[in-house]
Amino acid sequence: MKRKGKDTKSKAKGGGATSPSVTKPLTFAMVPQAHAQAGTRAPKSIVEQVRRYPKHSLLQFFPLLPTKVPKATARGTGGAAVEEEEEILLPSPLSEGDLGTDLNGRSWFAPELRTKSSHELHQLWYVLLMEKNRLATSWEEAKRLEIRGLMDMARTSLGNRNHRVRKSMARIKLVLNERRLALMQAQQQARMPIEANVAALQRQVEETPNSALWEDEAAAILASPEEEAQGMKGANTATRATAAERSGNQPKSPATGG
Repeated sequence: MKRKGKDTKSKAKGGGATSPSVTKPLTFAMVPQAHAQAGTRAPKSIVEQVRRYPKHSLLQFFPLLPTKVPKATARGTGGAAVEEEEEILLPSPLSEGDLGTDLNGRSWFAPELRTKSSHELHQLWYVLLMEKNRLATSWEEAKRLEIRGLMDMARTSLGNRNHRVRKSMARIKLVLNERRLALMQAQQQARMPIEANVAALQRQVEETPNSALWEDEAAAILASPEEEAQGMKGANTATRATAAERSGNQPKSPATGG
């Protein structure tokens, strides 16, 4: 009995079995739901990700630069491992060329864009938008590295490229707005009433020289249907009277009651 009591005291002092309330919870590895459903493991490196998913949509937000990486090991003739290199496109948020002062290239001019169709302008807009997203990623990387202020002061090529992309997109909007206004004007002219078109024709005739040659035609166009009918009736009466005089027959007077 005495020995048992000592064992009980030693357990109490040494902290034997702990209660479940103070047990540290176990941490489980969180696997994305998409990978769990597909039954594939997530890539462990960016090189593996690019090899497995070369056309991933998120890669379009980064400038892709050709980079040499070690290829899978192959066995030589002597059985020794031979390391080979291959060149693949890896995302690079900021490169050495972005820090230089290369001023090659220019933005699109409005006369050049006016020769393009609306479908081609739509495609060019999205190409420039993708380039703008890549430049925004590079700017954020420069901001993270705290060198954006230095790049602004040095007027690096990254800022110049961003300016050229914005100018090209602004000129595309200008050309599309010109086409929109031209279409609205054409629709408005097509909906104008006939009288307004005739009035515009009359003003144009009055302003041109030798307008006397066009006065009769303009008067006939401006005449109402009733006036035109009365004019045709009077012309027919005068024609019949002239024909009667030539034949020697006098026109009969209207009968009067007496």
